[in-house]
Amino acid sequence: MNYIFVIIPITLIIALVGIFVKQTKDSIQYSLDEDLGTAFVDDFNFPNLLSPDAFNVDENGWMQNYQAALEVARKENKFVLANFTGSDWCGACHMIEKKIFNQQDFIDFAKSKLVLFKADFPRRNFLKPEIRAQNENLALKYGIRIYPTLLVLDPSGSTIAKTGYLRIEKDAYIQHLKGLLNR
Repeated sequence: MNYIFVIIPITLIIALVGIFVKQTKDSIQYSLDEDLGTAFVDDFNFPNLLSPDAFNVDENGWMQNYQAALEVARKENKFVLANFTGSDWCGACHMIEKKIFNQQDFIDFAKSKLVLFKADFPRRNFLKPEIRAQNENLALKYGIRIYPTLLVLDPSGSTIAKTGYLRIEKDAYIQHLKGLLNR
């Protein structure tokens, strides 16, 4: 009988906290939607990320903005290499980064033939909400289920080829990518 006096208040507190968290989350999302604006592309509701820092590129040339990567590919008449990765949890993603993507031979090859785009899916690291939404929509659009998945895309975003981590050396991987580009 004494347990009822403890269980009922705890249940009410849990319910009230749940309602508060949902309302807070909804108001934050509404605020983000207001801040991001209403410009969308495709039917996947990608936020318009073509802002001053839209070409956010890391030290090896990987862009975070899909639309900007496609635009550069159009202007430079190149393909996009889209890397769907889990930067802070995926062992194979770390291996391909270390053994292939961080190597100067790959960087030189990529500069001449590719626009590099990285769609990251971290579990612990923070991504801007608009980048996270973009990446989630792209994973749905391209049916990404395994990490890393690499797509060779034409400048319109159509898939030319699909690959991933292969247990081969850097030179062989570059040749593999060249073969995909010549399809």
